[in-house]
Formats: sequence, structure tokens, C-alpha cells
Amino acid sequence: MSPFRLSKNAAELAAHMKGYLEYINSQGNFYTDFPMEYRDCGFEEGWIEFTHKASGFDSNRYGTVHGGVLGLFLDTAMGLAAYETGTGNSAPTMDLHTTYLRPMRPGDELVIRAEVMSAGKRTCMLRAFVIVDGDIKVMATSTCRIYSDTTPKDQALSK
Repeated sequence: MSPFRLSKNAAELAAHMKGYLEYINSQGNFYTDFPMEYRDCGFEEGWIEFTHKASGFDSNRYGTVHGGVLGLFLDTAMGLAAYETGTGNSAPTMDLHTTYLRPMRPGDELVIRAEVMSAGKRTCMLRAFVIVDGDIKVMATSTCRIYSDTTPKDQALSK
């Protein structure tokens, strides 16, 4: 059985992720400036990938991609993967541990990969990576709290 229980198959998961990312990118929040695109998933293995083309907007004063931007991508990818486990209606982050290994620069194509390590009724443990040209640049782990007694305020999020 796949860890992505909200979706019935990889094609359905891909369609859901594409639709969700289009929705959040259109809302006029920070995702408008830091768009992620769905890339691929390993439906049975429990991983999902997104991409982001780094720009000058993402950079810090040293000309490298800001760690907070990378944290946003990692947290978002792991949160979406936790939500897709289907064990609850929301999956906020309880903790996020990030290790920055190498800098990235504007123009780099970032691949953000989130993997479900364990999913229970109350918590989901994940790991994620930012990869550029096959090299891991950042790695992270996260624990998400699973709430099954909440309903998303915006029904577009529950589709």
C-alpha cells in the first residue's frame, strides 16, 4: 500500500499537486514570489519532488540562495507529503531541522524532494533534500502533527 493514501494512484497525486500549487501560487501570498512546480513522485515509495528556478529575488547579500527560502521549500514539500498520507485533515510542522551543505546561486534549478519515513495517526516523520545537478545541497528532517478533527477553511484545499 502506498504511503500517499489520499490519492489512488500516481497520476491522481500528480494532478492534485499541480492543481494545489496553481491554487496557492495564485493567492497573492509568499508562494507568488517563490513558486514551486510539481516534478514527479514515487507513489509506492512515498516520495514527491518539486522544482524551483532560483532567482536574484531568492538571494541573500552574499549572492547565494537565502536559507529561509530553502526552509520554505523544504517545509512546504514535507507538509504536502505528510498531508497526502491521508491520516488527517491537516499536518502542521512540529519541528524542522535543516543542514545546509553547499550554497546555491541564482539560475540554479532546485529539486526539492520530500520522503515520508513514517506515518501514524498523530504524527508523520519526513526527510527532504534540495538537489542541484544531482548533488545534495541541503537536507532536512521534520515531524508533522496530524489533526483529523479539523476541516480546511478553504474548500479548495480539501479537493
